[in-house]
Amino acid sequence: GLDFSRTAIKKNKKIFKSKFFYKDICSNKFSLKGKFDYIYCRFFLHTITSVDEKKFFKNLKKIIKKKTIIFLEFRTNLDPYLKKGKRISENESIYGHYRRFIDEKQLKDKIKLYNFKIKHISSSFNYANYRMERPHICRIIFSY
Repeated sequence: GLDFSRTAIKKNKKIFKSKFFYKDICSNKFSLKGKFDYIYCRFFLHTITSVDEKKFFKNLKKIIKKKTIIFLEFRTNLDPYLKKGKRISENESIYGHYRRFIDEKQLKDKIKLYNFKIKHISSSFNYANYRMERPHICRIIFSY
């Protein structure tokens, strides 16, 4: 597992006794030995800027194999939280913390531009309900 939170890494190492690394996959200096069969990014993409998103996709290619399957789950621009808090731009706001609400079609086009092949895409208000919260979530599965 990769995470930019040292606290999350420490907790996961204790619980799972597996390999967890403190890494910033959006860094220009990102490096990691090894390639992965599966990459799962839940509620990550909407926490980074569009500039960091470009770095993420570039660095993703460094850690994948030919048939690696990548799973993304993120908030979309149809999410009700976009209208809450302090609006930074058309698709960014701070409500508790920074969020970038992603246009599903635009991301789909970007994924194709990076030469990935989309296997599945769907979105719903029913994917990540928590208490009274009903975010609009998109799930994309793709490979290289």
